[in-house]
Order: sequence, then structure tokens, then C-alpha cells
Amino acid sequence: MKSKFLAMLLAVSAISFSSCTKEDEEPPPPVEEPKVYQLPGLYIGTYTVTQLPNLAPLRYVLAIEPDGTITTEGLGSDGKTYYQQGTWTLTGTTVKATYKTINRTSNEVTQSATLTFNEKEGTLTEGTWKDLVNSDGYIDGKFGKFTRVKDNP
Repeated sequence: MKSKFLAMLLAVSAISFSSCTKEDEEPPPPVEEPKVYQLPGLYIGTYTVTQLPNLAPLRYVLAIEPDGTITTEGLGSDGKTYYQQGTWTLTGTTVKATYKTINRTSNEVTQSATLTFNEKEGTLTEGTWKDLVNSDGYIDGKFGKFTRVKDNP
């Protein structure tokens, strides 16, 4: 009788031990890795003109392509929209671009820009721009923060 009782006790112990294994526990939720943005994308921001300090910031759009080309769209102080095309490079977090206006027939304007890319936020900040060629006279300025609105335009 003792042996039947002991066998039954061992069987119950084995069943309850095997029913409480780690396999039955729910795994912890996976740790979500933060998104890391690549530079190519569509960004919207603003720019100001140093020589026109009373002018409110104007809208500016950057379409940065994976192939190293850039297209910009900027509202001019004259109320017209100007488009530029050129190239960009990324070294560390520094973006440098050079582009030429493509819809202005009265004179050629070539500009350069430098911005800081934040791959964790997908933003461009601390930007400056300047004229390299402008028959109307030299102008320069700053960019406001650019927010990414689309990946790889």
C-alpha cells in the first residue's frame, strides 16, 4: 500500500512539474528597434534671407534622391515658386548640396546648402544656404527645421 501511495505521489509530482515548464510561459514582447532613416526622402521646411530680415520664413521643399540628385522647390520673396536641381553628398551627419534654378530665364542662380541630418528623427536642421552665382547680387540665409514627409521620393 505504501508503494502504491509512493508511486501515485511521484506520478502527481512529475505531472505538476512538467506542466509548469518555461514553454508554457508567454515570451516577453519583442523589443522594437528604433527606426533609422536613410537620407533620401521628401522634406518640407522653411528658409529665411539674411539680407531681408523683415521677411517672414518662406516655404521650401527638398526631394533628395538615392542616386545623389536633389530637386528643391522654394517660394521666392517675389511670390513666385522656383525650382532647382543639382547634387548632394552626405558625410557623417553633414549634408552638402549644390543646385541651379531651372525655371528662371532672366538670370542664372546657383546655390549651395549645408544641413545636419538626424537619422533617428528623419529631420534636417542647422541649415545654411548661399548664392554661388546670381547676377541680381549675392544673398544668403538659413533654413528652418525640415520634417520628413515621405521616404525615397
